Amino acid sequence: MELFRPDRPVSKEKDDKFQRYPFAKRIADIVSSNKYHKSLVIGIYGKWGQGKTSVMHFIKNEVSENVITINFNPWRFHEQKHLLKSFFESIAIALGKKLTDHKEKFAKAFTRYAVSVGSLYSSNHPLSDIGNETDEKLNSLSVEELKAKVDQLIIETNCNLVVFVDDIDRLDINEVQSIFKLVKLLGDFPRTAYILSFDDDLVAASLGPQYANRDKSSGYEFLEKIIQLPLHLP
Repeated sequence: MELFRPDRPVSKEKDDKFQRYPFAKRIADIVSSNKYHKSLVIGIYGKWGQGKTSVMHFIKNEVSENVITINFNPWRFHEQKHLLKSFFESIAIALGKKLTDHKEKFAKAFTRYAVSVGSLYSSNHPLSDIGNETDEKLNSLSVEELKAKVDQLIIETNCNLVVFVDDIDRLDINEVQSIFKLVKLLGDFPRTAYILSFDDDLVAASLGPQYANRDKSSGYEFLEKIIQLPLHLP
């Protein structure tokens, strides 16, 4: 007799005890088949322990072969400097693995964009330590021009990107805000979907005091501006 069953997420359809796999497959179809001009942000809402991470695994299983998946773990970074650096590095590395002929081009473009974005949020240019390998031509471009360059590189891959960010509700308030800012403003790339997993009630309650009415409803209003497709676990 099994005396102890660890509370761990599952990843295979045969282990799906709550009929979530069809739900996950529909999401995978959405992010695999559409060619977005701007990024799509999907929210997977559910309480702790209800199976959000398992659903994320199911989605990864079902995305098409032409999709580049990126797993980003924001809770490992407590400074915006490292958050931005890691985020853009993760995308560049994933693209480089898929398209080896353009690996250096992607790395340079994303690094320079990260450096420029970082300089906007700190007078000390906190990302300057990763900008040494970029070339002179990229260094002369504005943030808008660099963003356009990155957009064009993604379009040229003819692949969709899907970025998975799990357990956002474990972050502190400032980190949560940084993630949403990163996703909506700085990472608004074409053919890119973000799948964010969190307890919406908890996140809304923690964000609420930062806005006008200083209550949970303000937090939900903030989420509504960021999450284009909110989905509660069935």
